[in-house]
Amino acid sequence: MERFAIFLVLILFSCSCTGDTPELVPIGADHIEFFGFTLIDTFWDDPTDTDSKTNFSDEVSPFSNVADILVIAPKDNIVPRMQGMQQVGMKSMLHVAELFFE
Repeated sequence: MERFAIFLVLILFSCSCTGDTPELVPIGADHIEFFGFTLIDTFWDDPTDTDSKTNFSDEVSPFSNVADILVIAPKDNIVPRMQGMQQVGMKSMLHVAELFFE
């Protein structure tokens, strides 16, 4: 019971509100060189939309600069897919796990 009382007192003191809201200072993203997402060009179609599309680089390119491309077979021609990402200003990261693991 004594531990609970100490815990309760600590919570009350740590949760005191002054009504003042701290000013949020924007922090620059100069330290982030690459930012991107996975499942962008991996032959996966989003089941929640009506479009039948498997390359989402046009949707994420405004706020990212790298995305992955799934390579399924050694003879996959990924050049057009890489060029498509390059056209929207993104770098390609090759997702090659499918080549080694089934």
